[in-house]
Amino acid sequence: MKTVKSTVSQTLSDAGCSRTAVCEIESLLNDGKKREAIILLTAHRKKLLEKLHIKQKNLACLDYLIYTLKQEDKK
Repeated sequence: MKTVKSTVSQTLSDAGCSRTAVCEIESLLNDGKKREAIILLTAHRKKLLEKLHIKQKNLACLDYLIYTLKQEDKK
């Protein structure tokens, strides 16, 4: 059975946190500084969401190009 610490560590790694960030968040949690850990986690989440939005825009551009090329074939 996994310990809570290893579960947190694995979850942070799975979420794309750097090893440094994982250690920092674990340290904060070990010191009882949950609020500070949540602030860091929220900041990481915001960065991931920003990256996701950029990737969505990239996909939309490609989708438009594919659509345009297909429309040219129909003419």
